[in-house]
Amino acid sequence: MIAVRAQRYRRLPSILLLTLAILVAVILLSAVVGAVAISPAAIVKMSLNSTGIFHFPQTWPDSAQNIFLQIRLPRIIGAMLVGAALSTAGVLFQGLLR
Repeated sequence: MIAVRAQRYRRLPSILLLTLAILVAVILLSAVVGAVAISPAAIVKMSLNSTGIFHFPQTWPDSAQNIFLQIRLPRIIGAMLVGAALSTAGVLFQGLLR
């Protein structure tokens, strides 16, 4: 029993890394797909420029930056928060009703 539990926890870091990589890929995909095409490289550069730490030369139009920062990014963050809240509620209900 203890060996099975130890084996399960040994895989946990790789599962978490895989889940995090999938999350980043889905965030990038959802930021790229839309009525106005914005390249993934431009999305990453816009995101890093908005932190104030990095400074990449602006090679994308201002409209693409406005679309990403004011429309797509808030929707992505909202969807992530709703998903986290729903998963938390599901875990709580499972723990309560079992």
